[in-house]
Amino acid sequence: MHFVIVGAGAVGQWIGANLIRAGHRVTFVGRPGFVEAVRREGISAQAASGERWRIQPVEATATLDPTVACDAFVACVKAYDVREVAALLAPASAPVVAMQNGIGSEEAFVEQLGAERVIAGTLVTAVTLDSAAPIVTAQRRSGGVGLAAVGEVPTFAAIARAFTQASLLRTRVYADWRAMKWSKLLLNLTGNLTSALFRQPYDKLLRDARAADIEMRMLREAEAVMRALGIRAVNLPGAPAALFAFALQRLPDPLLRLVLARFLARARGDKLPSLYYDLAQGRAKSEVDVLNGAVVRFGQAAGVPTPVNIALLEALQLAPLTPERVIDYVTKQLSAKLTPLAR
Repeated sequence: MHFVIVGAGAVGQWIGANLIRAGHRVTFVGRPGFVEAVRREGISAQAASGERWRIQPVEATATLDPTVACDAFVACVKAYDVREVAALLAPASAPVVAMQNGIGSEEAFVEQLGAERVIAGTLVTAVTLDSAAPIVTAQRRSGGVGLAAVGEVPTFAAIARAFTQASLLRTRVYADWRAMKWSKLLLNLTGNLTSALFRQPYDKLLRDARAADIEMRMLREAEAVMRALGIRAVNLPGAPAALFAFALQRLPDPLLRLVLARFLARARGDKLPSLYYDLAQGRAKSEVDVLNGAVVRFGQAAGVPTPVNIALLEALQLAPLTPERVIDYVTKQLSAKLTPLAR
């Protein structure tokens, strides 16, 4: 099959490199600098086992052509760029695999393309891109890709089969695309906005009783919104999201905090989330609107209160302040809205 990867960052290069390795044709659409580099040096990839492979020559272009003959476009752009990409792909006929984090990308594609052309995708594998090497690397052996058709996509079975042929992608097909995406949302929320605002890696954040309490309340709100919407969490490749949702709903705070520290903090390591660097570098765009913002919006629609997520999003507006003042604002706002906080 022929796939066009739209957005050639770490996710796009990892998926594309694996599809090529499985014998499929891939065209990458990226920035001019990327196109020049891969035409000259190719793409190198490394599995978590240490196995490496290099692809050369590489088909790459800086222009997204909706008239190109292909079997599917794989959109690996950030969520805030989806509407622009959807408008560009409206004249095409091939389906689109939406690989964004958060909630809302599929709806944006459906609005422009129709449900019969949209496939929801999610990548659980942690991948990094070392542009100096250059090489894209899978950080852990666990994880994989999830795929689910939003509408009646005629070629969905063939596209899913092509992904499955790329063994390192560890692709799993789901019947309910909303369940798959909301399950991934729970994982994406963990240690993201909180770690960025408190300027602490996740393991350190959980050692602070008040910060850990805020984190747990934020996650419990998201799980409550899922239940109100009638969405049941599902396990993702290498990530027991259904078990995590059960823990959020049923475990008392001390046990939940232990689960977060032993499993999710270990997976996060001592790294700060990408949102922290977005804030530190003054970037105007981030994906928080499709993460915590989605919890708030869908919570309002379902009649589920989400005061912690609201307070954290309010605090985000103060991000140009010093970290100390941001932390002070968060704790004071939540102390007023939530009674009591852990002491």
